[in-house]
Amino acid sequence: MLFRSTDNHEKAIKKLDKSNIIIIAGNPGIGKTTLAENLSLYYMAQDFKLYDIDNINDAFSVFNKEEKPFVVA
Repeated sequence: MLFRSTDNHEKAIKKLDKSNIIIIAGNPGIGKTTLAENLSLYYMAQDFKLYDIDNINDAFSVFNKEEKPFVVA
């Protein structure tokens, strides 16, 4: 499978690089999960460590200043 970067992908990267956080929201079927998965892969390729969490307490428990975390909730 090939990946073609979209405007939303590029906008999300710019926002993440600037503010370190984004919220992906919208109607069903518009590609929220696909965008989140592609962003995860992009940042893992940049040496970030992926954490998939269920609640904010999990985010605090995995935080490590020595790592570059990428957290998906």
